[in-house]
Amino acid sequence: MATDPEVLTNLTVLKRGNGATPEVFTAVPGVFNITAPKPTRPKIPLTDLLDTAVRHKLGIRDNGDVQIQYHWMPTDATQQGLENDDAAGTLRNFQLSYPDENNVAGAGGTDAFAAYVVVGREPYAVNGVQSRMATISISGPITES
Repeated sequence: MATDPEVLTNLTVLKRGNGATPEVFTAVPGVFNITAPKPTRPKIPLTDLLDTAVRHKLGIRDNGDVQIQYHWMPTDATQQGLENDDAAGTLRNFQLSYPDENNVAGAGGTDAFAAYVVVGREPYAVNGVQSRMATISISGPITES
């Protein structure tokens, strides 16, 4: 019996690189929501007054952003690294790995990219868990493996 792929998101993992050589990637803990990047390409207009229809070319690709929401763990080094990257404006390497149809972590492929981070705070609620939202803004190409 086939497994419905829509429910296989629990093993999608965002990993942050440490900037060393060789680079080591560590999963960002506490992540409960990931929005994958949505690449876009702008239309460059080429239409002139003699055309009978709109003409355009596509511009270069903008790979967009990854959005994550995570439970805030103030003493966690990887989460603190996101905060530090935001404060310093650091371009950091990341990996986003996906499970396969059998729910095997990382077996569905990995996207690797460099990105900047902006961390925002979520509302605090009575009986709620403190959380953060981070926008991982991709700069350059995405390498798929």
